Amino acid sequence: MDLYYNAEGILIKVVEDSEDDSEDYLPIELPEEVKNFLQEKYAASKIVETDQEHGQFEVDIIHDGVAKEVLFDNSGNWLSSSWEISLDTLPEVVKTAIRQEINDKYVGYETDDEPELVETPDGNYYRIELEAEDDREVILKIREDGSLLQ
Repeated sequence: MDLYYNAEGILIKVVEDSEDDSEDYLPIELPEEVKNFLQEKYAASKIVETDQEHGQFEVDIIHDGVAKEVLFDNSGNWLSSSWEISLDTLPEVVKTAIRQEINDKYVGYETDDEPELVETPDGNYYRIELEAEDDREVILKIREDGSLLQ
């Protein structure tokens, strides 16, 4: 059944829906490994959305008031957690690395959007998007020590 409302929120039309597409809207059942990881690492979090694409589970959560995206492989192994941070909270060594990359390779580019802090089993890094005036984009991945990830 499809329900149609006007701008004031008043129901104006009901149309019988012959297609049963309700399965498309049901939440994904997460593997036990994913549930256990979320309970251990993000105990006070709330799951906002779950999705399964490209062989990965994507779980969007709110943790300590911050929206985070947590990725797992199909076996339930944790791949990464990421969330936006403000540019001014980046460590000074990372800010220096960004300026160095812009000066050396990306003259005319500027930071675009908020940087992301990405946690992985192999270590953390910052994901910074640079954009040129002609809309070309470059993604920099810089470790906490200021070194560039390739």
